[in-house]
Amino acid sequence: MPVRIRRKRKPPAGPDCGTPEAQARKRELVGDGDPALAGYPLGVLLARRVITQDQHDAGRHYAYLAGRVLGRTRPYRPDSGSGGSTELGEGALEAVEDRWREAAAALLAAGRRAKDAVDNAALFERLPVAAELGALTAGLDALALWRRGRRPLFAEAAE
Repeated sequence: MPVRIRRKRKPPAGPDCGTPEAQARKRELVGDGDPALAGYPLGVLLARRVITQDQHDAGRHYAYLAGRVLGRTRPYRPDSGSGGSTELGEGALEAVEDRWREAAAALLAAGRRAKDAVDNAALFERLPVAAELGALTAGLDALALWRRGRRPLFAEAAE
């Protein structure tokens, strides 16, 4: 009977951080920030300290709601790790749709430019140009206030 030679197993591979070129691009995008944030525009803006954590979270929540109501708003990326979607019941879907409509109304109260800037960054994953940053932060502020259950001051002044 032949003797079987045992080889040492390779240690399990760690997470794939991408090619050196991809890593350099991430570092270029976020500077000293967390490279994990380089995958989407709101993360890049947070890493660069252009927006606050509260604004970032409000934009991500808005993107989640829009994604549930409108469907996919960005190209499919197999490495996104989303794990697929779960179906919502009829009542839950209506509740999500109501929340999304409220969020969109809060954004429109901040102005059309603010809504367009947030939609481009949060939903369509386009990095804003310098001229759009004011409108983007105004829109994200409106969403953050809406998430905390307060109406933006400019909506009260319009009444």
